[in-house]
Formats: sequence, C-alpha cells, structure tokens
Amino acid sequence: MRLRLPLLLVLLVGLPGAAAEPSKLVQLEAVGTASDVDALQLSLEDWLRPLQLELRRVPSLRPVDEAPSFARVRVVWTDEACVVEVFRGTGELMRKKSLPRGGPALLVSESAALIAHAGVQELSIEEAKRQPLPTPPVVAAEVKQPEPEAPSSPVDVSLAAYVQGRSYDRKAPFVFGGGAELRVGAARGTWRPSASLLVSYQGPVSRSSELVRVQVQAVSFRLLPSLKRELGPFELQAGAGGGLDVLIAASDSTRVPEQFVQSRTDAAPFLSAALGVMWRPSPSSGVFLRGLVDFDPARRRYLTTVAGQSQTVLEPWGVRPSVQLGFSFDLVSGRTP
Repeated sequence: MRLRLPLLLVLLVGLPGAAAEPSKLVQLEAVGTASDVDALQLSLEDWLRPLQLELRRVPSLRPVDEAPSFARVRVVWTDEACVVEVFRGTGELMRKKSLPRGGPALLVSESAALIAHAGVQELSIEEAKRQPLPTPPVVAAEVKQPEPEAPSSPVDVSLAAYVQGRSYDRKAPFVFGGGAELRVGAARGTWRPSASLLVSYQGPVSRSSELVRVQVQAVSFRLLPSLKRELGPFELQAGAGGGLDVLIAASDSTRVPEQFVQSRTDAAPFLSAALGVMWRPSPSSGVFLRGLVDFDPARRRYLTTVAGQSQTVLEPWGVRPSVQLGFSFDLVSGRTP
C-alpha cells in the first residue's frame, strides 16, 4: 500500500491537460493594461464560442511552425489608439484596424473584440467553403410495383338519341322526327366494325281529297352494320343495311259513311346506306351528324275510289333521304384514354 499511493500521485501530476486541436485554436497576443486585456479576452471568448473555437492567450505570437493554430489575433493599446490585427493560420495578415482611444475603455475593448471576431468569422466561412460537402448516404429507392390495370373491354357499347329530318314525298320534302340508337362495335383496330339498331319515329303526313283525308305516320326499325375510323377527336362512319317502316295510315271523312273509310297499317321494307362523322368532346361521349338514304323497292300509293274512279292521295318516294343529329355516350368502353 505504501508504494501505490506515491505512484498514483505521480501519475495524477504527470497527466497533461487536454490540448485544443490547432484547427480549433485561436491565439491571442494582447499588450495593454490588465483591465483592458481581461475585458478583451472575456468578450472575444464569448464571440468565438458559437464558432466552436477556443481562445488561448499567449505572451507573444510565435512562428507558425512552432505553434500552429487556426487564426492569430494581436491587440496592442497605445496612448492614442488600439490596434487590432487578425492573421490567418499561415501567418498572413488578413485584417488590421486602428481604434481611437477617445471613448470609454470598456467600449474600446468591446469594439476590438468585435473586430477580431469578425476577422475570425470570415476565416471560418472561407474554411467552410473550401471543405467538400458531405456525400449524402445512398439510400436504395423503394420500387413500387405498378398495380395491374384492369383489362379493357374488347367491345364498345353506346347509346344515342337523335333528331332527324326525313323526306317523304314532293309535298313533304322534310318531315321532322327523332329516335334512339344502340350500337355495339370493336374497340380496337384502324377500321372498327360495328352494328347499330335504330328505332325512329316520323311525324304525321296529311293529305286530303274531295271526300277523304289520309294521315300517315311511320315507325322505323333499322339494322345498320358499319365501319368507323378515328381521326383525332373525330370518327368517320360508313355503313349499309336495311330496315322496316311500319306505316300507320288513318283515314276519315265527313261526307262518306264510316264503313266505307278504312285505316290500315303496312310494313314497308327498305335498304339503307349511311355516312356520318362524330366529334368526341370527351372519351366517353360524342356528337354526331349522319346522312342516310333509304331505298323502298316497292311503289306505294294511297288511293281513294269513288264511283269506280281512283285518285292518288299520297305516294311516298321510293328513295327517302334523311339527316340525323344526335348525342352518344358509352355504356361500355374499351378505348384507351
């Protein structure tokens, strides 16, 4: 036990204090009264603490190779002025300022500390710019697997409503009506086949003779296979098919007994050809204009017979052109957005 205590005391005495790294050290040489130097040292230590620099006061600034440091400061008080010099760690003078001693001594010391701090701070900024930026850690990016898209339908199904004007005979070159259309077609391809079922109504056409008045209305059923091609926001459509006109003829007279006046309903088949264009303001809707021509192979006439003499009251044209303007929207769409 007697040997251990002296040995422990020797070790404690022999341990040196932790020395600051030269890159964090600022040496201060101050020549002046004790009060001026102490005030300068306290202020400068407070200014340098946020910069993580340590101030060490030395009797004089030694050569750079003997006492390396980050920066050096020399402050010398004379009777007329207080001279502040800031040196780089290489010994190069980078700032020098002379303060007159006309004011309070504490104010001069604070001003000297502020000038020294500004010089050291400028050196810290230069050092930070010279140091390379730290390389950010490489983090593997999370790769998100795209969600599988729902398979699109191979067909388009749409519903349309339209108004139409149709020629009927020479006295009714343009008769208004309207209808609806259900269309099913291929969703892909340059030329896309489709088939449409059209149901339309044609307004009444009235004709009168000396004794009888005849009024004819028509309900048309049309099956129209066609091809279409997209041209930007437009679709060109062409088709040919056929249908059936259900002609409802109602007859009345104020001069002939009712049993001699007959109403009738006829089914008139016809062939059709169509050409149209559709503009799509959105992927699922469209506005279309279509022209059609119906060919009635049979010649139809509505006659009145009085005293064995016949008189033609109404004779529809065998070729009946029409124009349709309508709006279409998709029920099922296989088109890509």
